[in-house]
Amino acid sequence: MLDPIVNFFTWIFQWIGRGIGFVIGVILWPFMWAGRWYTQRGWILKAVLGLALLVLIGLYGYFIWNTQVWSN
Repeated sequence: MLDPIVNFFTWIFQWIGRGIGFVIGVILWPFMWAGRWYTQRGWILKAVLGLALLVLIGLYGYFIWNTQVWSN
C-alpha cells in the first residue's frame, strides 16, 4: 500500500545523494589531479614546491602573528 510512496522518496534521496557526491567530486577533482601530477615528478621539483609551500605557510603565520599581537 505504501510501497510506491516509499520507493518514490527512496528514489528522490538517492538522486540527491548522487548529486551531492557529484558536486564533491567536481570540487575535489583539481586537487586529486594535482596530487597525481605531483607524485610523478622528480625530487628536485618536489623540494622546490615543498619549500615554496613552507614559505607561504610561514608568511601566513607571520601575518596572523602581526594581526593578533597588540603591542607598541
